[in-house]
Amino acid sequence: MASELAREIIAQSNPPDRPTPFALRIPTEIHPGYFEHVTVTAPVKNGRRVLTIQFPESQGATSLVYSVDDNLEGAVFCLTSFMLYGNGLCRMEMKPFNERTGGVDEQFTLASWNLTPTRSPPNREGQDEVHQQVRKIVMTLFCEAGQREDDGESAGSGR
Repeated sequence: MASELAREIIAQSNPPDRPTPFALRIPTEIHPGYFEHVTVTAPVKNGRRVLTIQFPESQGATSLVYSVDDNLEGAVFCLTSFMLYGNGLCRMEMKPFNERTGGVDEQFTLASWNLTPTRSPPNREGQDEVHQQVRKIVMTLFCEAGQREDDGESAGSGR
């Protein structure tokens, strides 16, 4: 009995690897009217939640992986800097992540945010404003996806 309890505690402390249910996208316009995206995901790998930032080919096809527990602020700072001073636009959108294809489901946009600073060019206050908004948006990736539970009543039952 004690060994079963120990196995259960270990299993709960190291959750299995699983993909992210959602992805954040930051558009970058590389030619007029032609966009690529920076993609941000939050899978669980080796029992830890990580934040992965994948830059498109036009940005060197680089991937950065941050431990959420150890360096979430570093990831948020990187995204904020890219949006304000890099080639990224000050917009983000949330899309479902398709486990079967291993990519973003482009058909649906679950949420979108305009993060354009209130002042141009952004001063320190404007930078902090965008940083806090990006941090809140990134935190939305840490939720779990599930199927809608049926309450036992059909929608058209007339009750």
